[in-house]
Amino acid sequence: MRARSVIKISLGVIYLLAAATATAETAHAAASEKEWRHPDLKDIQITVPPLVGEVYEAEVPDTLELGNRAALALNGITRMLNPEYSYAQYTYADLRHNPPYMAMEAGITNLNPKWIEALPLLRIMSGSVQNSDIDHLMIEGVFENTGIDGLTYQPPDHPGAFYEDFSREQAQPAANIFGEGRQLLTWAVWTQIDPDNPVYRQVAERKIQRLLEITARKGEGLYFRRTQGYTPGQEDTENLDILAITDHDVKDPSFGMVGTAVAHSVSPVAMGAGRYYRVTGYEPALELARGLANYYRDDGKAIDENGHWHGNHFHIMALGVLGQLEYALAAGDEEMLQWVRRAYEYGRSIGDPTLGFYAGIPACNPCEYNPNAEECGQDQDRLMVEPCSVADMILIALQLTRAGVDDYYEDVEHAVRNYLVETQVTNVDFIKDYPEELSTGVKNLHQAILDDDPRRLNYDDVAERSIGSFCCANPNQWYQGAPGPHLCGCCIGNAGRVLYYAWDSILEDKEDDLWVHMLLNRASPWADLDSYLPYEGKVVVKMKQAKNVNVRIPSWTNHDKVTCSVNGQDRTPEWARGTYLRTEGLQAGDELVVQFPVPEKTLYTNLRGKEFWMTVRGFTVVDLQPHADVTPIFQRDFYRKTKAPMRKVRRLVSNRSIVW
Repeated sequence: MRARSVIKISLGVIYLLAAATATAETAHAAASEKEWRHPDLKDIQITVPPLVGEVYEAEVPDTLELGNRAALALNGITRMLNPEYSYAQYTYADLRHNPPYMAMEAGITNLNPKWIEALPLLRIMSGSVQNSDIDHLMIEGVFENTGIDGLTYQPPDHPGAFYEDFSREQAQPAANIFGEGRQLLTWAVWTQIDPDNPVYRQVAERKIQRLLEITARKGEGLYFRRTQGYTPGQEDTENLDILAITDHDVKDPSFGMVGTAVAHSVSPVAMGAGRYYRVTGYEPALELARGLANYYRDDGKAIDENGHWHGNHFHIMALGVLGQLEYALAAGDEEMLQWVRRAYEYGRSIGDPTLGFYAGIPACNPCEYNPNAEECGQDQDRLMVEPCSVADMILIALQLTRAGVDDYYEDVEHAVRNYLVETQVTNVDFIKDYPEELSTGVKNLHQAILDDDPRRLNYDDVAERSIGSFCCANPNQWYQGAPGPHLCGCCIGNAGRVLYYAWDSILEDKEDDLWVHMLLNRASPWADLDSYLPYEGKVVVKMKQAKNVNVRIPSWTNHDKVTCSVNGQDRTPEWARGTYLRTEGLQAGDELVVQFPVPEKTLYTNLRGKEFWMTVRGFTVVDLQPHADVTPIFQRDFYRKTKAPMRKVRRLVSNRSIVW
């Protein structure tokens, strides 16, 4: 592990200010001499503020608690790391192999920022301090690989440094544009977690300046001519040959930067820059987001004006929507918000919102909208769902709803209660029963990694370290196909942050009113919400402050059968916005109880030509048939009891809130 210096933060900031004025020639000369790392950032020490808030014991229904899921996710995020290589993540774990192993890929620039963004959010909602002593080391690992020019570079000597041939053949430190966008989201969070430390803003703003420098211009739009592979201090970037890499595939560069490739490059940076502007007001961030959003809509050839998606890989195309959405929120662009709504509705239409199933994109008609037509609908038969895709759709739905464009809270509650939490690994009991005959392809993948570079592999306590991770899944089972990875580092970061955004959206405090948008457990400074769903149609709001309370009543129940009481005394239901039961004049210490029927029904769905029957109790899928023989999911018959079990918990109500 690297030695850590005692350089102070203030010196790092001074140098960063100077670096912001450095010429491209100076940066290029430094890079050519192999001195590309920022001289202060590579040894900087970060102090992470402690988690603070009110802690107390409570007895609550033993129902879905997103804070518990956040604590599990922290286990994976803080334990699936390699301290010998800048605390880079092990990009995935494969528990199907005997023994289970973790493998490194190009994580430090690409996926580590996802984990660092989710890290404080998960701590706020869970109160967990598990391995909090390494939070600063994860941040320092990214900083130490940040160049003088502001971009962060993958060191070529890391195990599994490059997953595509171009960067591998260059054999130089290489920036990943997708990861640069994710870093801007990360520093937008950390500027709020530690507002007294200016280093996060300085790093982000130098990065934004460099991203503006390396973009190419087309009309009112900006784009990148490479999705990755930029080297330190590179010049004349507007005239580079186009390198249209998505995840592992290079699209035909003769069509330009279009389709899935543009969603993989332009959109994450628009997403990060738009969010960073909303948090800080830094004008160049809005300039960058606007230029990228203009290019994506006018020239990206990925999503048309009707909202139809013309590409492949659901997660990456959903990022295209998120990039436009973050820009629209930053700029107050109402017309763009309507464009995003159309794109969300299309993504919703090709999935199953009740289950939270989002995978594969149909072949487009006409697919010629994307000149690289061969990629359109390549994954149209795909049944495997990435938790990233589910998380993306949840975030789009939440932000559109918060912006007043439409109301998608029920989409969110369905997706959270079903696909999102069902793909999280809460225990590893299945390992002992995993059939040997299914592991041939897994063995081949393991051998290929071993032959490539044995440093990529780790076998130490892998199963326990990966608890809390998220697993790609077919509709009724965790993904069994080989040679695909089992638990993805990509997904724990994306799903982790969205656990927070969903949790944060359960309750909304607006002056004298408290709005209960989703019927999930939540402790807060204003009131504690206890949800008995799906066992019982019952929610209890325990007041801590004097408020009027508005409780959203689900569309699937009979509103005429809704009852409410305050401190055991019946109240006549009143309604707000048509779907919220309103109770006025509640005081601290009051207890509001709302009850309603929970119907159970069996629904048929056809997913990519495969037939499934799901039994749904309220929002929750309690059974999905046909049942899988190995690692089945959605087998939750225990939820069909009519009385919720209770349990005692320790709760933390943090005094922090994050702009998102």
